Amino acid sequence: MGRFFTNPEQLQQAGLRAHEAYKAAITSGDAATRSLASVEYSSAFASELANVVATRTLELTDKLEQRIAALEKSQFGYFGVFEEGKSYRKNSFLTDSGSLWIARKETAQRPGSNEDWKLAVKRGRDGKDSK
Repeated sequence: MGRFFTNPEQLQQAGLRAHEAYKAAITSGDAATRSLASVEYSSAFASELANVVATRTLELTDKLEQRIAALEKSQFGYFGVFEEGKSYRKNSFLTDSGSLWIARKETAQRPGSNEDWKLAVKRGRDGKDSK
């Protein structure tokens, strides 16, 4: 129950509401009425519990959908060689002057010219022809 039901009082309240209906039914009537009250109590508790579970499920689902949308928005990706005037979203990877850069935020600035970019892999030395 821990992470799903952060408020156990909700379950207690559901049980109390169903129990009150049960107590009212068993105080009057014969054995058949009391037996029917027992079935109605179980049904009422199940209904109350279903409402609590449904409400909590919707709360958690909304939070997960928001997190998924945020993750999809800041998705990593390689976008080739830097192009002047093109806008890059946060977490975009690209190459500029032989180095690999990652965008810290949405930007159209050239890598290395400000704090919008972080150097991921520095350009190596040019190779020499073997003889």
